[in-house]
Amino acid sequence: MQNQYHFQEMNILKEIDMLSNSESIEIKQIIGGYVNKTYLISVIDNGQINANYILRICQLNTQNSETIQFETTHSIQYTITNFSGLYGIGPKVLFTNEDNTKMLMEYIDGSELTSQIFSKIILENIMKSLKKFHQVPEFYQTCRHYNTFDHIKEMLKYVAHGAVSDRDMEAINKIEICVSHGNEKYMKFCHNDLHKGNILVRKDSSVSIIDYDYCGIFDVMYDIATIYHSLELDCQDESINQFIVEYFGYTDDKLLERFKLFSIVYHFWNAVWFLSRVANNDSFYNFGMKSLVKFRELLHFVYTTM
Repeated sequence: MQNQYHFQEMNILKEIDMLSNSESIEIKQIIGGYVNKTYLISVIDNGQINANYILRICQLNTQNSETIQFETTHSIQYTITNFSGLYGIGPKVLFTNEDNTKMLMEYIDGSELTSQIFSKIILENIMKSLKKFHQVPEFYQTCRHYNTFDHIKEMLKYVAHGAVSDRDMEAINKIEICVSHGNEKYMKFCHNDLHKGNILVRKDSSVSIIDYDYCGIFDVMYDIATIYHSLELDCQDESINQFIVEYFGYTDDKLLERFKLFSIVYHFWNAVWFLSRVANNDSFYNFGMKSLVKFRELLHFVYTTM
């Protein structure tokens, strides 16, 4: 195995018997998660790419302590990744080390979901995979819960005073009370971060769901709203109802209202997430500006649909 860079990653690959006899290996970092690192591993034989794999290195989040308690542990993340692959929801795990911090996975020959390639058949396939994800019995054995409202409140401890008003939080608290009544049938093992970047689409329009940092039992409508809004669709009742019907098989005023309430929560969570990173930001990324964009998206949604 030869490679000029990525010495740590090469040492990891030496542990994997299936790659030890390869003529050479190319490693390319994929831009992705905020903490974990993901690499494309290309196996070269006779000057040609023989196979591709994905190497994911899970790292301890030391930059933002407010998120740690809401992220899946390495062992739980491995369980979710492994069974997602076995159930055909995500890429299969081919190798993991003892503490589950390093995983070699099947390469999915597809692209991230975008509004340009989005279609009715892709929506059908997303919802089929999502419902399957929500029903995997092994996920429930992790006894893992997640609560977006609690996460928002914890992140606000790291946000500059006055950046979020008491009136804003009062509205979020009212939504939490509203959606908590009679919510048992909506509580499933959810992804909780199912934006378009975590959905890969193959050429045949089949999909794979990836990245399981915030998985846990929560409200399925939050997953549905996250997919919808990450695609930046028109926020009209007709298109919203298409998503609801594809998952539940029907729609009504209660489901539509629930979707809209979780849409507000989705936008608010994103805005606060970016705000919470302003103080610890040591990269070129402008988290403050991104948080303003998310607040504008929230206001736009409220003004056009509520």
